[in-house]
Amino acid sequence: MRPSTVILLAIGGMLLVLTPALSQSLSTLRGEVSVGTLDSAIGEYSFLTDSTVGDAIFASCQMGDLCEIQALVQNEQIVAVASAKKVPVGPPSPEAVYDTRYACLYGSMEGEQLADADRIEMCDALGQLEAEALDAGYCWNQMAGEYKSCE
Repeated sequence: MRPSTVILLAIGGMLLVLTPALSQSLSTLRGEVSVGTLDSAIGEYSFLTDSTVGDAIFASCQMGDLCEIQALVQNEQIVAVASAKKVPVGPPSPEAVYDTRYACLYGSMEGEQLADADRIEMCDALGQLEAEALDAGYCWNQMAGEYKSCE
């Protein structure tokens, strides 16, 4: 017999065991985060601002961000969050990428050699730009010198 995957979700002061059967009840929600004093929302689904649900969402998304969550929802109220991530609205601009890409690949910026630590930092920044672009469905097209749809 194969073991089941079990995920623990924090709700209030309790832990909810998310079994495979319960995980089928999760909804994927995507919307803009709006924040209020007591209640906040992602799209039309609300949650308490000062709660474990709020903490889980705000760890990845802030007010005005497009956010996607896997959540347990009851009557348009988000009661538990399995995952949350900020969804980029588009690819990074080519201007944001050129200098970073060049510094990472060639180890120089504005005609001056970079220290190894600086080059590594630029490569890390390039990796972050690439990850954001991929999350939004865009891939770097070297011939065009810009991000294009990955399709």
